[in-house]
Amino acid sequence: MAGAVSGLNTFGTQAGPIPLTQLDSNISALATAVNTLQNFDNFYVDSGTTNTIVVTVNSPQIVTYGAGLLLQVKVANTNTGAVTINVNSLGAVSVLTPSGVSLSAGALVAGGIYQFQYDGTNFQIQSIVGTSSVGFTFVKTKTSVTTRTSNITPTADPDLTYAITATGVYIVELFVLPYGPTSAGLRVGVGFTGTAQIPGSLGYVDGYTSGGYLTGAPVAPNATAPIASISASSNADFVRMQSTLYVTATGTVSLIWSQYSINVSGTSVGIGSSMRLTKVG
Repeated sequence: MAGAVSGLNTFGTQAGPIPLTQLDSNISALATAVNTLQNFDNFYVDSGTTNTIVVTVNSPQIVTYGAGLLLQVKVANTNTGAVTINVNSLGAVSVLTPSGVSLSAGALVAGGIYQFQYDGTNFQIQSIVGTSSVGFTFVKTKTSVTTRTSNITPTADPDLTYAITATGVYIVELFVLPYGPTSAGLRVGVGFTGTAQIPGSLGYVDGYTSGGYLTGAPVAPNATAPIASISASSNADFVRMQSTLYVTATGTVSLIWSQYSINVSGTSVGIGSSMRLTKVG
């Protein structure tokens, strides 16, 4: 239990008749503790640093390292390597996968809630959701409009971005809802600040306007951080793009965009635009 019961009446030192109301008070406090579902979650908030989880169990609760000890922890930091847990300064204990392997970078994501159980020697993580895991998926959708004027240099969208903390193979899918003057156009692509290898052609773009579908051939990577860039009419109903990243050095992936031709009238990426990132290898 993460809850605690304190302040109960004691009877061993009392003389004379003992009011039954004292016993009723004890039973009521115990019943409340047992019937409160949240008391059984063993939930704690990490106060440690990167790769070092620190958990504090407050008095009058008592904790020792014993096989079966279960903790649910909201971690404070995304890990960059092997992780330990230290409960009430009892000592740092390694966190391993059920197969006995140390956690790789990105297995824990800051703000994520994870379950750890002590096996008598180490804490085993019971669930892994992070960029180190194949099948990990991140989806972000814009909830506000971003507008850019007199700008033809694609830069990261302030909302559609994610820090990749583990190497591997990722599929990046973009769905963009642009609007603005047709004469300005839109330059849109995928940006990555780390190092990624792209086999052959890099991405594909399509979309739709009232006049029909937009199509674009796969494009070659840029020499700078943006790895793809394709122009499209900014009055398109939508633009889609997909790229594959073979990440060899971690970094930040994002939607990058700008006007295609400089125009003082703003080109915007609207609410509902999204980025989907999936680790496939």
